[in-house]
Amino acid sequence: MDEIALLVSRLSDAQAAVRASAAEQLYARGTELVAAVLNVWNQDPELKRLVAGPVTVGIAVEPERFVAIRAAWGNPPPADVPQEQQTIEFEIHSGEARLDILAPERDSAGSGPIDKFLARHGEEIQQVELACSDVFRATQILFQLAEGASAPKPIYAEPRRGANGATVNFILMPLKGGAKLLVELVQSA
Repeated sequence: MDEIALLVSRLSDAQAAVRASAAEQLYARGTELVAAVLNVWNQDPELKRLVAGPVTVGIAVEPERFVAIRAAWGNPPPADVPQEQQTIEFEIHSGEARLDILAPERDSAGSGPIDKFLARHGEEIQQVELACSDVFRATQILFQLAEGASAPKPIYAEPRRGANGATVNFILMPLKGGAKLLVELVQSA
């Protein structure tokens, strides 16, 4: 079991201190990943102003682990996720750490985005969410920057409705070594 998978498994530990430590370490890993993205984006003054809120690290887990983590954290309320995303989710806050726990709906039959991610990567950091004051404008700027292999790649031409009525768009960002990071821009409802 790799270190990230071990930390994910500890999110459902019976001991609160073990859970909190795992949450904080996963959050630190996610914020390290997105730091390189923000260094690039912050070179554009308008984009820097638009994307200037808290970071939430999204962790993809299997449905059984989702249930166990949720129970261990006192059954936080689930997010209201659009049906087409075939995803269930809730948030954990522990100290500075903000995690979004994501799992496929039980009836998604392997076709949802979290199902596909889990099949390729296992339980892992799936995305990093960034608060954004205007997802429409940020998407326009990112499309203007989208030239070359190291450019951001917005998933949708136009933002759409996300969890809890937020406006969202997903940006695929290349990282060093050929890896990619999925960044979700989130404008609260």
